[in-house]
Amino acid sequence: MFCKYCGTKNQAGSQFCLNCGRPLSKIASSKSQQEVTKSVDAETTSQVPRNDSVAKGSNQASATNQGNKTVNAPQPLIPRKPSKKHHYWWFIILFIAVVTIGGGTTYAVMTYRSQSKSTAVAKKGKQSSAKNLVSQSSESTKKKTSSEPTTTPFPKARIKQVINTNLSGLKGTTSVAVASTTNQAKVVQNNQSQRAASLIKLFILITAYQQANSKELNLDDTYTLSATDKVGGTGTIQGLPTGSELSYREILKRMMDESDNTAANIMIDKIGGISTINAEIERLDLNDTQLERKMMDTDALADGKDNYTSVTDVATVLSKIYAGNLISQKADRAMLTIMHQNANHAKLPHDLPSDATVYNKTGEYGDYGVQNDAAIIKNNHGAFVVVVLSQDGNESEQVSAMNSLGTELYQTILEDN
Repeated sequence: MFCKYCGTKNQAGSQFCLNCGRPLSKIASSKSQQEVTKSVDAETTSQVPRNDSVAKGSNQASATNQGNKTVNAPQPLIPRKPSKKHHYWWFIILFIAVVTIGGGTTYAVMTYRSQSKSTAVAKKGKQSSAKNLVSQSSESTKKKTSSEPTTTPFPKARIKQVINTNLSGLKGTTSVAVASTTNQAKVVQNNQSQRAASLIKLFILITAYQQANSKELNLDDTYTLSATDKVGGTGTIQGLPTGSELSYREILKRMMDESDNTAANIMIDKIGGISTINAEIERLDLNDTQLERKMMDTDALADGKDNYTSVTDVATVLSKIYAGNLISQKADRAMLTIMHQNANHAKLPHDLPSDATVYNKTGEYGDYGVQNDAAIIKNNHGAFVVVVLSQDGNESEQVSAMNSLGTELYQTILEDN
């Protein structure tokens, strides 16, 4: 039994075509079958597009049938391929789904990566900020522990009381100045120009370092000691063999730490003489200080010439040296280092505790009853400057009074507050 729609031969008695599934009907004769076949073929040709090879085969078969005129047996129609048009829609839908899912996934991944990167950057920024804050805090703490506080207490009333208690009743003339190293606060009593004795060497030191700072003097150059350089009084250079060579740096150190008189005279000549040092003193606007003679020049003394200074002039230069703004940071630090090595702590620093740091220069001349001391005293709480000039007095009383004054000022300014 042949299907009239697709020409497929089916078993006898079948109700539906095995190929196309349509209802079957019996074909009575070959002629009828041929007509059905032609009809179906025409319908198939008009409705279903075929490829060139199939169409060509159909045309050849049709031409052969027309040429022979007689068909001995019914010819099955070429089966029509089911339309695959609907498969394209599935491919399109699948493609869209893949693109959509893939795009969504890509977007999600990129967004996640972007957010992760932003989070990482933000976290890094926070960590960096936190690190900087810790570093700044650490640096700030380090600065606070390695130097004095921003403001050191300076109780003026109490300081005046301490001065009066310790220095009242001394014979001769005594002047005192106590100054803060963190502000302009100071207490001054009986300021006047007085005999400087070896305290004048502080101004020789300043002039030398001013010239070194301006490259006029090379402190590492050497000087050859001559016999005429040697003078008496304090110091050890006078005991060195003639022809000994010393750098100017070493000479300055001995001038300050041993209060060496020979060293002071060598430096006076080297830096330009008495007039040059007085010019530097004037440049610093120090009104009560004057260098009039060399060390141990008794002839000048007999002529009424001496070296003078005041507690305010000395306190001014010490405060600036400690702050690093007298000459330069480097020069001022070098001068502080020299003063820190001073061997004479018999006066103001004598009874200070071991944790106190002292930078000082003394001066004494027994023939005139002179006992002087100028010091920067500090501990981990801060620092202060104290200068005492005493002349025409009794040495033991003067020194004892300075011992107790230094201790009580230390307690008042650096420990009790």
